[in-house]
Amino acid sequence: MNVTKAAAFALVVVLGGAGCAASGGPQRVSSVAARPDAVVRVANHNWADMNVYLLRSGQKLRLGTVTAMQTALFRLARTDQHVGQKLQLLVDPIGSTQTYTTHSFTVQPGQEVDFTIQNHLPTSSLAIWNR
Repeated sequence: MNVTKAAAFALVVVLGGAGCAASGGPQRVSSVAARPDAVVRVANHNWADMNVYLLRSGQKLRLGTVTAMQTALFRLARTDQHVGQKLQLLVDPIGSTQTYTTHSFTVQPGQEVDFTIQNHLPTSSLAIWNR
């Protein structure tokens, strides 16, 4: 019985060593993969549902909809071209012709953009912080 356990252990060691040899040893994690995504958290304190867009270099990318009196979280993947660029958020109340655009900001991987939409859109606020 001890011979069987020893043989099984030897087999595991040999196969485990072969796996490391085939892969070239320990793998390094790239600095890009180690960085978390940036996120945009939108708290809608407005009575209207809001379509939320990200503006970058004249391009308009729809992030999604935030229901009235709800909060939504949108991820900006670290591979997106948005990270590190000058951005703005635009909100478009559903059923209204009035829109609101934030001031320009930049966001880095691992940061969170907190955007609070108020009933009077010009009093909405934006903050960026590290998670």
